[in-house]
Amino acid sequence: SPTRTNPPSPFRFVVAVVIEREKMATAKDYEKIEVASDHVETGTIPAVSATPMVEVVAPSTLPEGYRFEAEIDSGNIISVVVPKGGVEEGQRFMIPLPPVPTSQANANRSSVPVGHWKDSMFNCLAHGICHPQFWLTCCCHVLAIGQIMQRMKLNFLGNPASVAESAGTFKKCVIILVGTYVLGFTFVILSNAFRGPLEGYDEYNNPVYTVTAPQLFFALLYHATWFSYSIFGLIATMNTRSYLRRKYAISETNCPGCEDFCCAFWCPFCVICQMARHTADFDTYPAACCTENGLPSHIPSPVD
Repeated sequence: SPTRTNPPSPFRFVVAVVIEREKMATAKDYEKIEVASDHVETGTIPAVSATPMVEVVAPSTLPEGYRFEAEIDSGNIISVVVPKGGVEEGQRFMIPLPPVPTSQANANRSSVPVGHWKDSMFNCLAHGICHPQFWLTCCCHVLAIGQIMQRMKLNFLGNPASVAESAGTFKKCVIILVGTYVLGFTFVILSNAFRGPLEGYDEYNNPVYTVTAPQLFFALLYHATWFSYSIFGLIATMNTRSYLRRKYAISETNCPGCEDFCCAFWCPFCVICQMARHTADFDTYPAACCTENGLPSHIPSPVD
């Protein structure tokens, strides 16, 4: 007898329809359309998952690994890392869409003004004379600038860096500070240990010793150590200020071309205090002297 052929079992198909929205497609934008038949036997084809992507236009020519911020969806800020090979100004490239920041993080970012500084460079006491950031800057400006660089994801010289490199910025500043003091005191002790015999007393009855070559050598090392420390502070402050001006579109108002250097050289304490206030909302969140970014651990960073 002829063999009876059963009709193929139909399947329930799930069709993924991509909805484009402002140059993005997300997994939430997939609509499931079910197509079923009257047959009893059914199967299921799982929906194909898609990685959310977003298209970014390079604001300028940037090297590989450079990190900057981009705005999407009416105010949401995402962090963008330049892909391998770098990008040219105006070039479009696709990246995986990172999680949308929380409203708290966005609120903290929005507190950072664009196009101008938040307040004057000489408004150091804006939050009172007992403010932790003010005293840390006065007593140890290298640690204060280290907190700002850590907050802005910069390396210990104030230049843009990868996440891994910038994670140790504040620790490196601490090492530089401690190393400078240790070397300085060591050279003072060695210089005094190699001083010559007593020659007499000066007009104020202070002892005068003969200067020896080893004593002079260690004295020069002492001054070279502190000079290097000062140069490091100058470079870090100047580069950090330059980065903040570029990031927040703040133009130079005095000494065009060398304003960052002049401010960092002549008034580093005021400059550091201004940058600290500009990159944190101290009216809402307290400052912290002993944290890596100068903020309590639960406070969102302006550039996370």
